[in-house]
Amino acid sequence: KGIAKCENLLGTIYGDFGDVQKAIENFESALSKTENDKNYSDLGMIEINLGVVNSIKGLHDEALVYFKRALINYEKVGDKKRMAEIHQNIGMVYSKKGDHRYAINEFDESLALSIETNYLQSIGIVYLSKAFAYSKLEDFSLANAFADKSLEVAHKINDKLTIAEVYKIKGIIQRTVKNFILAENYLQTSLRLNKETNNQLNQAETYQELGLLYKDMGKAKESKESFELALEYFKKINSEADIKLLENILSSK
Repeated sequence: KGIAKCENLLGTIYGDFGDVQKAIENFESALSKTENDKNYSDLGMIEINLGVVNSIKGLHDEALVYFKRALINYEKVGDKKRMAEIHQNIGMVYSKKGDHRYAINEFDESLALSIETNYLQSIGIVYLSKAFAYSKLEDFSLANAFADKSLEVAHKINDKLTIAEVYKIKGIIQRTVKNFILAENYLQTSLRLNKETNNQLNQAETYQELGLLYKDMGKAKESKESFELALEYFKKINSEADIKLLENILSSK
């Protein structure tokens, strides 16, 4: 049990640094040592983490299986904070699949549980996720409103990772409405914060957004450089969907 807990923690640390492959190896090893245990909380946490890393790799159906298994385990022990996290994660998978309405329903479930338990970090992340979903639905007024709510909560608890993500979402919104200068400022701020926290995954995602922005601005050199930096990381973690997307973009130049 002790080894499984250590491996799960190591997986979380590797995940925070963006080393997805090492994270998966640790989580799978931890799960193999825990599956026959009746400690539903420990089992559920490992399943959440495996759901997260599978989602990062673009394996959405596998991610949903892990998240739903984790939800069942946390319902058994009545842990509403973890249930809030899982609904948030399920919503993010639906967002990645393009099912933004389903995603918003999951975010609302998460928000209700987070408010009930006064779980500030989760509240900030849910607001951010809703901002992303509404930006994809091109409801930019709601997207900006939820991004601002997320930023307010993240500053209150000094959550730099969420702050960086808020600036990325704000950059995406401004690019979409063709306010390119403000979009670049937001994305560069996000990139700086992600470098400070050494979050490689978020750096790659921000470079990808910068590539799209510079493409829209007609800055071909900067766009290519940003896409190549993003592609370098996605190849490292073997994220097939992201690799295919970026290679198609680069080959069309």
